[in-house]
Amino acid sequence: MPELPEVENARQLVANHVQGKRIRKATVADDEKVINDVSPQQLQEALAGRTLVAAKRRGKQMWWELDEGPALLVHFGMTGGLCIKGIGAAHYKSFTIDDSAWPPKYCKVELEFDDGTQLAFCDSRRFAKVRFLEAPEARPPISELGWDPLLDWPALEAFAAKLGGQRRAIKAVLLDQSFSAGVGNWVADEVLYQSRIHPEQPANSILADQVAALHRAIKDVCELAVAADADANRFPDTWLFHYRWGKGSSTKSKIGGHIIDHITVGGRTSAFVPALQKLRKAAAAAAAPAGKKTAAGKAAAKKAAADDGADGSSRKSGGGGKKRKSAAEEQTVGGTAEGAVVQEAAAAEVAAEAAAEALEKQAEAAGAEAALPAPRRGRGKKGAPAAATAAAADPGPAGKSAGRGRQRKQQEQQQEAAEPRNAAAAEAARVAGTAAATAGRGAKRFRAGRPAAAEAPPAATTNSNGAAVNGGSQAGGHKRKADGAATATGADAVVKLRRGRARS
Repeated sequence: MPELPEVENARQLVANHVQGKRIRKATVADDEKVINDVSPQQLQEALAGRTLVAAKRRGKQMWWELDEGPALLVHFGMTGGLCIKGIGAAHYKSFTIDDSAWPPKYCKVELEFDDGTQLAFCDSRRFAKVRFLEAPEARPPISELGWDPLLDWPALEAFAAKLGGQRRAIKAVLLDQSFSAGVGNWVADEVLYQSRIHPEQPANSILADQVAALHRAIKDVCELAVAADADANRFPDTWLFHYRWGKGSSTKSKIGGHIIDHITVGGRTSAFVPALQKLRKAAAAAAAPAGKKTAAGKAAAKKAAADDGADGSSRKSGGGGKKRKSAAEEQTVGGTAEGAVVQEAAAAEVAAEAAAEALEKQAEAAGAEAALPAPRRGRGKKGAPAAATAAAADPGPAGKSAGRGRQRKQQEQQQEAAEPRNAAAAEAARVAGTAAATAGRGAKRFRAGRPAAAEAPPAATTNSNGAAVNGGSQAGGHKRKADGAATATGADAVVKLRRGRARS
């Protein structure tokens, strides 16, 4: 698929052979999928007589500025390419434009210049786009493109800062044209291989030395590929490009004795070398947003910390093949903090998880104890069972936070157990009140001169333990209690009244 090197090679082909020449005739195919927002007839008439004054490019977008009117904007899609009759045609890994016959097959736009030079733009799969736009640099899609590795590649500090704000997988970030215009699938895989970065590594968790290597590799790979006229046969032998095409074959490709594997990242097939491009899982877990860490993610972070501990000691650097020094390996993206912070964060997370599990077990044990039936109260131990129950029901702040549901169940069980005792106490209080009222009415009748002999027998009352007793028998005993005194006083009054009547 045409990426920055291929499109830049096409731009140079136009600049070297037809720039400054006048278009004598234009032939445009009737293909609405490729020719956008203008009819073939209108475009033919607009191009005829115009002079191509400049061929420009940004990312994968190329446009030709004319001496008058709008510019012709061309995006190559998946199989688009240029060829000039008798001079050369685009050659890609998977296809080549056949210019043995003219116009070539799948030609969408053909231009014939005053000096007889003929240029054709072809596309077999019809994913290319041809537009006729005023000031294309000031409007989408060109205005939305990011840094171009050949035109305005940023300094390392700016590159690292922008990369550090990205949580996505680094491969997806590189394919985003608003980040790095012109980087496509094979370029992204190549620069990640040369930087020894796993395609799925979150961009904000990449080590500082790897960020520097990536920044350098993007520019170097694009410049070398363009210098080779985008001819893959002239690319360095050490490049992954020559070995990355073995997906689906029975025997996996190798580079330097290491197996090349394929995964899907950012919706695209990614070739990488697992032995050299390690996924640093603990750093990825620590770099993830705290509010989005699930239980499964935390468990994965535990395993990742252990995996990284095993892999970190043998991880090799991108260039020299020597073991990476611990200080360099501990750096984080942009050099803003040491990698020890990442490892400490992962270790703290593991410790916090273990503490949470211990507290949860403690809360479960406390809940089980509180759920047991309360012991019967014995004489001389008043208050002790209640205190034990209260202590068991309150396992502390951690237990409360871990088992509020169990605590509510405990309280309901305790309330159910207390209901019979509460009902007995209420009945005893009611009976005591009735007895006191009866005694009061007897005394009132005596003062009014009316006998109280017809009163009901002494009512039952309760003692301090809540047990019902007979008020009359309490009054006839040697030691009267306070709750039977009122009844006895009424009986004495009746006896005195009868004696007085007998004397008279």
